[in-house]
Order: sequence, then structure tokens, then C-alpha cells
Amino acid sequence: MCLTLGNAAAVLEHRAHSTPRGSYTETLHHVGHLGPGDLWRPTDGRPLVVTEVRSRGNQVTVTDQLGQAHRYPADALVPTAVRDPLTLGPATLARV
Repeated sequence: MCLTLGNAAAVLEHRAHSTPRGSYTETLHHVGHLGPGDLWRPTDGRPLVVTEVRSRGNQVTVTDQLGQAHRYPADALVPTAVRDPLTLGPATLARV
């Protein structure tokens, strides 16, 4: 399942960054919604990319691109992020 604002358990704060596609909205999702490629916020810093999700019994292990793994109960709400859609403006289109 892909993380969206529509399937978020809670929509929190928007974070704007100057780099293209660098902006996102902080959210909470059920851990079962996470999949590879999704943005996950295991700490208060910038989101990390989920590379693996494993379920075993009542526990889910989420691993990020740095190899850090965190375990959660199967019914947990976890801090996530949803990327802003790519917006093509005149400067971007001129380069295409």
C-alpha cells in the first residue's frame, strides 16, 4: 500500500524545503501501510526511505536505507511523511 494523506491516521505539519520534491507533510500511518519506498520518520529528523518491512506474529520490523531497523506492535501508528507532488514550473519546463 502506498502512503497518502487520504489513508493517514493523522495529518500533522507540512515541511517546506528549497530542493525540488524536498517538501513533505508529516503524518501518522498504521504500520501495516508501510512498504518499500515510503517515507518513515523513526526520529525527529528528516524522513528516511523504507527498504524492508517484515511481519512476524504481532510484531512488524521496519528497515530504512541506512540499515536501521525498528520494531513495532502490529497495530502501531508510526511517524511517516507524504511527499509533495512534483510541481513543474516555467524554470523546470525550460530544462526539460
